[in-house]
Amino acid sequence: MPPGIGGGVHKDSPHHDHLTAIYYPQSTWNHDEGGETLFFNQSISEIKMAVAPKPDRLVVFSGTIPHVARPVYRTSHTPRITLMYKTLGRAKAPSRPGRPAP
Repeated sequence: MPPGIGGGVHKDSPHHDHLTAIYYPQSTWNHDEGGETLFFNQSISEIKMAVAPKPDRLVVFSGTIPHVARPVYRTSHTPRITLMYKTLGRAKAPSRPGRPAP
């Protein structure tokens, strides 16, 4: 995300067994630049946690947790870089004729 651009509060999934991982690969970061990921309670009325995009940090959380990426301040010359991974939970193998489902 370039400086000045933010996101909206959202959930990644309605399913409790789905996980989201956010990886921050940038090599340097100054806490005065902004760009935190904020995590909220379910009613989105209170911030429960703020995570700074510290270099080489990995955050894993339930996809049901409301969260948002805050913008990097316009005075920053460093973009906020993230890689997102989202799991779909445990999939059940389809049953085959003549075989019970696992």
